[in-house]
Amino acid sequence: PVGRAPAVEAELWDGTGRLRLLFLGRRRIPGITPGRSLVVEGRPIVRDGEWTMVNPRYTLLPASPDSS
Repeated sequence: PVGRAPAVEAELWDGTGRLRLLFLGRRRIPGITPGRSLVVEGRPIVRDGEWTMVNPRYTLLPASPDSS
């Protein structure tokens, strides 16, 4: 949780760097699991010293057979 509000935090890594994703008001997001590939859209900000996107739009990419 962030403060008292529920939140999901994830790390997106593309091989060159990482981006923290923060989804406020959610406890889980179906389909977003460790190792799952996705594309995000939004405005990155620096929060607590890390590049972060808050409530980004996202598209889940097809799951690979070894990431289930």
